[in-house]
Amino acid sequence: MMLKNVRIKHSWFCFLLLCSTTLFAIHSQAQNVSASVDRKNVTTEETLTLKIRQQGPHDTPRPDLTNLEKNFEIVSNTGTKQYRNINGREESWIEWNIVIIPKKAGTLLIPSFESRGEFTTPIEINVENASQTNLSSGQVNDIFVESEVDSGSVYVQQQILYTIRLGTSLPISNPGMQDISLENTKVELVSEQRYQRRIGNKEFAFLEWVYAIYPQQSGTLVIPRQVFDVSIGSRSPFFGHSRRSNLRRLVADPQSIEVKPRPASYTGNTWLPAKQITLTDSWGTDISSVKLGEPITRSIIVSVDGLSSSQLPELSIQYPDAINQYPEPIKDDEDKSENGILTTLSQSQAIVATQPGTFTLPEVKVTWWNTEDDQQETAILPSKTMTVIGDVVNDNATNNDLPQNNPVALDSNTNAEQLLPETQTSSNNIWLIASNVITALIALFFALLWFTRYKPSHANTANVAQPEKQTPSAKQALAQFVMITKTGNIESIRNGLITWTKAKWSHGPYNLARIRHLLIDDDAKRVLDDLDKSLFSDAEIKINSFEPLIQELERLSKQEQQSKNQVTLEPLNNI
Repeated sequence: MMLKNVRIKHSWFCFLLLCSTTLFAIHSQAQNVSASVDRKNVTTEETLTLKIRQQGPHDTPRPDLTNLEKNFEIVSNTGTKQYRNINGREESWIEWNIVIIPKKAGTLLIPSFESRGEFTTPIEINVENASQTNLSSGQVNDIFVESEVDSGSVYVQQQILYTIRLGTSLPISNPGMQDISLENTKVELVSEQRYQRRIGNKEFAFLEWVYAIYPQQSGTLVIPRQVFDVSIGSRSPFFGHSRRSNLRRLVADPQSIEVKPRPASYTGNTWLPAKQITLTDSWGTDISSVKLGEPITRSIIVSVDGLSSSQLPELSIQYPDAINQYPEPIKDDEDKSENGILTTLSQSQAIVATQPGTFTLPEVKVTWWNTEDDQQETAILPSKTMTVIGDVVNDNATNNDLPQNNPVALDSNTNAEQLLPETQTSSNNIWLIASNVITALIALFFALLWFTRYKPSHANTANVAQPEKQTPSAKQALAQFVMITKTGNIESIRNGLITWTKAKWSHGPYNLARIRHLLIDDDAKRVLDDLDKSLFSDAEIKINSFEPLIQELERLSKQEQQSKNQVTLEPLNNI
């Protein structure tokens, strides 16, 4: 009996020894790979650090974190290799520091990790929703972020102002705002501000970003949540920190906007949804009295609230045929602020009148959609009247000053003697003829006397300097012009044309518009127009040949000579 009791005690002792040995082995095995967290209670905005320690050589493969990403987002993952020797006992391991943030509230499980056939123990994390921020009531967290849009419903290509605001009463590192990328949209940062504001009994520092977003297609536009990872430090906000004490993740809620298509009732050629569009213009001179051929500058200013310069069309103005326009490069300026984009478009042009008279310049209109009142509107520059002063000489202008066989017109200024019969004035005419003959004889006598006394020898005649002409003849001026056209110098060619007009006509105006009025050939007119554009426009105009213009000038010169010859053959007015 006693022997039996001894055997029973021995059996229990062996069993306990076996259990303790097994537990020790298991404990020793678990020490080869372990996992721990710095805290188990967090909010959806807070991060926690997971540490995984792997005993063994440095070539141990890193743990697989795929299952961890189901409930947590990995913010960072760094590993360090350690080695130590205590009393001849060598030990090496790798420690992974993984910063994670929960994806949702509730009880979340950090899974087990495997390393060389060994496993860690799963860890439960209690996650609560972050408290809501209410600026109006003063109920705010020490650090928070919020987002908003200026409208939940817009038209396609209409400006949306999207604002993200980060506030903190804690010292944090300077958080950078990531670029916003959305499909089928145009996004532009228009404002970034820093300011301070007191909420309750705390002073908060704010960072604020404002984006202008232009959706390019109708439907529902979703701006996704914006995530900020900020480090809480020991120095003042936005100026860095001396050491990293805590990493906080802040999330701005997503925003959903309804994008409506262009209204069917809109009648404009270009879709322009804006808060306001205005038109103004300015002139370089008073258009109630403009000299013929003198270029004047007109500047039209388009001011738009809510659209970028790339969305605005170029104005098209149809002036009367007698007015040429030479547009200059368009200048645009965008003023960006927290209120959006205010665009100013300046469109200038040189205007040259080719005929005298009074002309009506058409009104300028821009049709747009008022997004504030949700209706179509039209910005208008009223029509204007321009008076052009100057004379245009026609082909018979050179004969205007010559005596003509036209009957005398009766008017209030007509002399009574002009109406007397020829028989009553014949005696006066006889005495007038006699006096003219005597005067001519006296002049002839003195001319002969001078000629016989001062007649130069035949040998010296060639050396006598001829008096220099002040202006060349029309024929000479034309020959000079032909030579100048071969140089290609636009300014010299223009001066050559002005010289030709002075030689052809005894009085002004001397300008290109006067010449064009007399041209018949269309090719010649185009050459003159191209020359005019190259003088008054910044655009580069290439003139291949001046031959059509030269031929027209030769025609005008021949007409002038024929007109003069015909006049010399006509008898004087009857006396």
